[in-house]
Amino acid sequence: ARQTPGSSGINAEYGGLMHGFQPAFESAADLAMDFPRIYDVFGELLAKSLAKEHINFKVLKGALEPLRSFNKAGVVMCAVIKHSLTELGTKGCMEIQRRWGKEKMSWTGLTDNPAQLIEEYKLDFLSSSCGEEGATTKKNQKRSK
Repeated sequence: ARQTPGSSGINAEYGGLMHGFQPAFESAADLAMDFPRIYDVFGELLAKSLAKEHINFKVLKGALEPLRSFNKAGVVMCAVIKHSLTELGTKGCMEIQRRWGKEKMSWTGLTDNPAQLIEEYKLDFLSSSCGEEGATTKKNQKRSK
């Protein structure tokens, strides 16, 4: 169920998926009292859809809106990315980084403290290079200091 050129960025089937998550997102704070892993579970459930490009980051960010009121939208975005990396395998870092940049994504509106989430979920690659090239660049920077 790939997106077609000129589509709204999400097809009807997956629009229903994101719409179906809204009641759970809206009651997530209450659910978290009994089930603290709920935010990670949301990530697990949505990761394959993001990895297979059935949904994009912009659609996901919009769907996470109900979680902003208690500052958990960023946590769920991080969980989705973390689990998407597993789905995508060895090319996951580069693919997520490419799509994040292509969609001009930012942490604005997802969290009040992006640095903390980036560190906690080890997502610093979203603002730097991935793979060997990135590792080489970081090594060279350390040597030149």
